[in-house]
Amino acid sequence: MPINSITEVNRLRAVDINPAIGEVASINDIIKETMAKTTADIHVEKQDIARMMTADNLADPAVVGSIQKSMLEYSNTVAFIGTAARKIVGTAETLLRSS
Repeated sequence: MPINSITEVNRLRAVDINPAIGEVASINDIIKETMAKTTADIHVEKQDIARMMTADNLADPAVVGSIQKSMLEYSNTVAFIGTAARKIVGTAETLLRSS
């Protein structure tokens, strides 16, 4: 499904890294919060997929399509978590080497 507008982006997956005026935020806190939210979301996605797989009408193409879409979103979330974790570790290693 192509995205025709920025409003079609899932707001739950968007991250606002702009702190309020006068508020102090560290990148460490932002990363921790984002990873925690994403990890919590992935458990909900997994439960939803498991619930859909127990449906009686698995032969219905609409149900199969819905399951495939959910599994694609789930695998993308897992890939994001893996990529983010590798990037975080790489950045930490670079910072440790330079200090």
